[in-house]
Amino acid sequence: MIFLSSERVYCNNADSLFGALGHVHNTDGWKLFSDSSKVSLKTVLRHSGNIYPSVPLAHSVHMKQSHERMRTLLNYIDYDKHKWKICGDLNVLRLLLGMQQCYTNYCCV
Repeated sequence: MIFLSSERVYCNNADSLFGALGHVHNTDGWKLFSDSSKVSLKTVLRHSGNIYPSVPLAHSVHMKQSHERMRTLLNYIDYDKHKWKICGDLNVLRLLLGMQQCYTNYCCV
């Protein structure tokens, strides 16, 4: 099911979304890619072999970066059910681990 609000768009039923696209959803073949900026969060599923195009799952234009908001976004798309592997930049890693904002020194110690 796809949900729309003034702040976010997300799909919490990946199996139905893949069915609508004519594909079978296999969680091992897809990785969750998240990207964030100071004012938005975006989440798509990327095929591991780059055979299929990316499938957008969630987007929020007014959701600022924070650990709580990233966790909320993962709850919206029902991440606990699918357990996709997550890929992203160091900023997304910082958000997922709940590290401080701004200039995190030596985050990979």
